[in-house]
Amino acid sequence: MMKFWESMATGRRRGKVLLALIVLTLAVYGHMIFVSIPAVSARAGGMQILDLMPVGYSPAYAAQLFERLGEAGRRAYLTEQIPVDLLYPFLFGVTFAWLLLYLMWRVSPRRTWALGAAAMPLLAGLFDYAENAAIIAMLASYPDFSPGLVRWSSGFTIAKSCLTTLSVVLLLGVLAAAAVRRFSRSRHPAEAA
Repeated sequence: MMKFWESMATGRRRGKVLLALIVLTLAVYGHMIFVSIPAVSARAGGMQILDLMPVGYSPAYAAQLFERLGEAGRRAYLTEQIPVDLLYPFLFGVTFAWLLLYLMWRVSPRRTWALGAAAMPLLAGLFDYAENAAIIAMLASYPDFSPGLVRWSSGFTIAKSCLTTLSVVLLLGVLAAAAVRRFSRSRHPAEAA
Protein backbone atom coordinates (compact mmCIF):
# COMPACT_ATOMS: atom_id res chain seq x y z
CA MET A 1 0.00 0.00 0.00
CA MET A 2 2.87 2.35 0.83
CA LYS A 3 4.31 1.77 -2.66
CA PHE A 4 1.04 2.96 -4.25
CA TRP A 5 1.06 6.22 -2.28
CA GLU A 6 4.74 6.74 -2.94
CA SER A 7 4.11 6.36 -6.68
CA MET A 8 1.29 8.93 -6.37
CA ALA A 9 3.75 11.38 -4.84
CA THR A 10 6.79 10.64 -6.98
CA GLY A 11 5.68 8.75 -10.12
CA ARG A 12 6.09 9.90 -13.71
CA ARG A 13 3.87 12.59 -15.14
CA ARG A 14 2.47 13.25 -11.67
CA GLY A 15 2.89 17.00 -12.00
CA LYS A 16 0.80 17.34 -15.18
CA VAL A 17 -1.96 15.04 -13.96
CA LEU A 18 -2.03 16.75 -10.57
CA LEU A 19 -2.19 20.17 -12.21
CA ALA A 20 -5.09 19.01 -14.39
CA LEU A 21 -6.89 17.73 -11.28
CA ILE A 22 -6.32 21.03 -9.49
CA VAL A 23 -7.75 22.98 -12.44
CA LEU A 24 -10.78 20.65 -12.69
CA THR A 25 -11.40 20.80 -8.92
CA LEU A 26 -11.24 24.61 -8.94
CA ALA A 27 -13.55 24.76 -11.98
CA VAL A 28 -16.19 22.58 -10.28
CA TYR A 29 -15.80 24.55 -7.04
CA GLY A 30 -16.14 27.82 -8.97
CA HIS A 31 -19.30 26.53 -10.66
CA MET A 32 -20.81 25.72 -7.26
CA ILE A 33 -19.82 29.06 -5.70
CA PHE A 34 -20.81 31.27 -8.62
CA VAL A 35 -23.63 29.34 -10.32
CA SER A 36 -25.41 26.46 -8.57
CA ILE A 37 -25.33 27.69 -4.94
CA PRO A 38 -26.47 31.23 -5.85
CA ALA A 39 -29.25 29.73 -8.00
CA VAL A 40 -30.60 27.86 -4.97
CA SER A 41 -29.83 30.58 -2.41
CA ALA A 42 -31.70 33.21 -4.45
CA ARG A 43 -34.89 31.23 -3.86
CA ALA A 44 -34.26 30.95 -0.10
CA GLY A 45 -34.79 34.61 0.72
CA GLY A 46 -31.38 35.12 2.24
CA MET A 47 -31.17 31.86 4.19
CA GLN A 48 -27.97 29.81 3.87
CA ILE A 49 -28.31 26.43 2.19
CA LEU A 50 -27.41 23.48 4.41
CA ASP A 51 -24.11 22.72 2.64
CA LEU A 52 -22.76 26.13 3.69
CA MET A 53 -23.43 25.95 7.44
CA PRO A 54 -20.14 24.81 9.02
CA VAL A 55 -21.50 24.87 12.57
CA GLY A 56 -24.57 22.83 11.67
CA TYR A 57 -28.29 23.46 11.66
CA SER A 58 -31.44 22.42 13.51
CA PRO A 59 -34.49 20.53 12.25
CA ALA A 60 -36.45 23.80 12.54
CA TYR A 61 -33.93 25.60 10.33
CA ALA A 62 -34.01 22.86 7.68
CA ALA A 63 -37.82 22.90 7.64
CA GLN A 64 -37.90 26.69 7.35
CA LEU A 65 -35.29 26.65 4.55
CA PHE A 66 -37.15 24.02 2.55
CA GLU A 67 -40.44 25.88 3.04
CA ARG A 68 -38.87 29.16 1.85
CA LEU A 69 -37.30 27.46 -1.16
CA GLY A 70 -40.70 26.32 -2.35
CA GLU A 71 -41.15 23.51 -4.81
CA ALA A 72 -39.04 25.15 -7.54
CA GLY A 73 -36.22 25.91 -5.10
CA ARG A 74 -36.19 22.40 -3.68
CA ARG A 75 -36.10 21.03 -7.23
CA ALA A 76 -33.19 23.40 -8.04
CA TYR A 77 -31.36 22.18 -4.91
CA LEU A 78 -31.85 18.60 -6.03
CA THR A 79 -31.14 19.06 -9.74
CA GLU A 80 -28.67 21.98 -9.90
CA GLN A 81 -26.63 21.93 -6.68
CA ILE A 82 -26.57 18.27 -5.61
CA PRO A 83 -25.33 16.81 -8.95
CA VAL A 84 -22.30 19.12 -8.94
CA ASP A 85 -21.78 18.39 -5.25
CA LEU A 86 -21.65 14.68 -6.06
CA LEU A 87 -18.58 15.30 -8.24
CA TYR A 88 -16.82 17.83 -6.00
CA PRO A 89 -16.14 15.66 -2.90
CA PHE A 90 -14.29 13.11 -5.02
CA LEU A 91 -12.25 15.80 -6.76
CA PHE A 92 -11.49 17.63 -3.52
CA GLY A 93 -10.51 14.46 -1.65
CA VAL A 94 -8.29 13.01 -4.37
CA THR A 95 -6.72 16.31 -5.43
CA PHE A 96 -5.94 17.57 -1.93
CA ALA A 97 -4.70 14.16 -0.76
CA TRP A 98 -2.43 13.86 -3.77
CA LEU A 99 -1.23 17.46 -3.48
CA LEU A 100 -0.43 16.98 0.22
CA LEU A 101 1.50 13.79 -0.55
CA TYR A 102 3.31 15.43 -3.45
CA LEU A 103 4.46 18.35 -1.30
CA MET A 104 5.04 16.49 1.97
CA TRP A 105 7.21 13.88 0.30
CA ARG A 106 9.53 16.76 -0.52
CA VAL A 107 9.39 18.52 2.85
CA SER A 108 9.31 15.73 5.43
CA PRO A 109 11.10 12.39 5.54
CA ARG A 110 8.31 11.03 7.78
CA ARG A 111 6.19 9.19 5.22
CA THR A 112 3.57 7.87 7.65
CA TRP A 113 2.83 11.43 8.77
CA ALA A 114 2.23 12.37 5.13
CA LEU A 115 -0.21 9.47 4.72
CA GLY A 116 -2.13 10.52 7.82
CA ALA A 117 -2.34 14.10 6.58
CA ALA A 118 -3.51 12.94 3.15
CA ALA A 119 -6.35 11.02 4.79
CA MET A 120 -7.98 14.25 5.98
CA PRO A 121 -9.25 15.49 2.61
CA LEU A 122 -10.39 11.96 1.72
CA LEU A 123 -12.42 11.83 4.95
CA ALA A 124 -13.80 15.32 4.23
CA GLY A 125 -15.02 14.00 0.87
CA LEU A 126 -16.68 10.99 2.52
CA PHE A 127 -18.49 13.22 5.01
CA ASP A 128 -19.57 15.47 2.13
CA TYR A 129 -21.10 12.42 0.41
CA ALA A 130 -22.89 11.47 3.64
CA GLU A 131 -24.19 15.05 3.94
CA ASN A 132 -25.41 14.96 0.32
CA ALA A 133 -27.20 11.65 0.87
CA ALA A 134 -28.96 13.05 3.94
CA ILE A 135 -29.97 16.24 2.12
CA ILE A 136 -31.32 14.18 -0.81
CA ALA A 137 -33.33 12.09 1.68
CA MET A 138 -34.71 15.24 3.32
CA LEU A 139 -35.64 16.78 -0.04
CA ALA A 140 -37.30 13.53 -1.14
CA SER A 141 -39.33 13.21 2.06
CA TYR A 142 -40.19 16.90 2.57
CA PRO A 143 -42.25 17.92 4.54
CA ASP A 144 -42.10 14.68 6.50
CA PHE A 145 -38.36 14.27 7.13
CA SER A 146 -37.37 13.17 10.61
CA PRO A 147 -35.50 15.42 13.07
CA GLY A 148 -33.00 12.56 13.51
CA LEU A 149 -32.14 12.70 9.80
CA VAL A 150 -31.50 16.45 10.09
CA ARG A 151 -29.26 15.92 13.12
CA TRP A 152 -27.22 13.31 11.24
CA SER A 153 -27.00 15.58 8.22
CA SER A 154 -25.91 18.49 10.43
CA GLY A 155 -23.24 16.29 12.03
CA PHE A 156 -21.96 15.28 8.60
CA THR A 157 -21.83 18.97 7.60
CA ILE A 158 -19.84 19.87 10.73
CA ALA A 159 -17.39 16.99 10.19
CA LYS A 160 -16.98 17.88 6.50
CA SER A 161 -16.36 21.53 7.36
CA CYS A 162 -13.80 20.75 10.09
CA LEU A 163 -11.87 18.29 7.94
CA THR A 164 -11.96 20.60 4.92
CA THR A 165 -10.66 23.49 7.01
CA LEU A 166 -7.92 21.32 8.50
CA SER A 167 -6.96 20.10 5.02
CA VAL A 168 -6.64 23.65 3.70
CA VAL A 169 -4.69 24.85 6.77
CA LEU A 170 -2.37 21.85 6.50
CA LEU A 171 -1.85 22.48 2.78
CA LEU A 172 -0.99 26.12 3.48
CA GLY A 173 1.46 25.00 6.18
CA VAL A 174 3.11 22.50 3.85
CA LEU A 175 3.32 25.13 1.10
CA ALA A 176 4.97 27.52 3.56
CA ALA A 177 7.42 24.80 4.69
CA ALA A 178 8.22 23.96 1.06
CA ALA A 179 8.83 27.63 0.28
CA VAL A 180 11.10 28.04 3.31
CA ARG A 181 13.02 24.91 2.36
CA ARG A 182 13.43 26.04 -1.23
CA PHE A 183 14.50 29.54 -0.15
CA SER A 184 16.96 28.05 2.32
CA ARG A 185 18.47 25.79 -0.36
CA SER A 186 18.81 28.64 -2.83
CA ARG A 187 20.68 30.76 -0.28
CA HIS A 188 22.95 27.93 0.84
CA PRO A 189 23.44 25.60 -2.18
CA ALA A 190 26.52 23.91 -0.69
CA GLU A 191 24.58 22.78 2.40
CA ALA A 192 21.67 21.44 0.31
CA ALA A 193 23.96 19.07 -1.61
